[in-house]
Amino acid sequence: MTNNPYVNIWFNTNETIEKILKNEIRFNYHIPVLLTVIGGSVASAKDIYFVVEDMFLTVIVSIIFIFLAYLALLRLFPWLIKKTGGIWNGKSDINELRIVIGLAQIPALILLAEQIIFLGFGQLVPEMETNIILQWLVWIFYMRILILGTAKVQGFSIMVTFLNLVISVLPLFLLRMIFI
Repeated sequence: MTNNPYVNIWFNTNETIEKILKNEIRFNYHIPVLLTVIGGSVASAKDIYFVVEDMFLTVIVSIIFIFLAYLALLRLFPWLIKKTGGIWNGKSDINELRIVIGLAQIPALILLAEQIIFLGFGQLVPEMETNIILQWLVWIFYMRILILGTAKVQGFSIMVTFLNLVISVLPLFLLRMIFI
């Protein structure tokens, strides 16, 4: 096993998380989170432009989206997971959960690479039909890393972790339903 979490997380998830938490492998969780929210902003820029019909305003709204998504992923989501995990006496701290969330973003970097390739060919966002299988694979690996990592840092079984995560995202889901 190398000391590169971007390579190891795919198939040695538990071992990679353990080594990062013990500081045997260095990992800056801000990088994959920031790259993921930038990718999400690029993916939604076409929809934003369709609504506001002004490129400058589209850029401003995209920057605001990046900032809010970054805050949600590294401040709100770990806090919700920790508070929900308190129901079952979870033992993690916020920084450990941020590391897990950062690691879980690594599969989404494939979608960012795909967007960059499509931008190179002059298409803002790839059509859904061309990348739906890739999106599902990324989502499966994302959930795998998130569930296994949260289970490790909280000290829960997989089922309790899954329930913890579902309850944690309910407020975010409700907010989205209200505002979108």
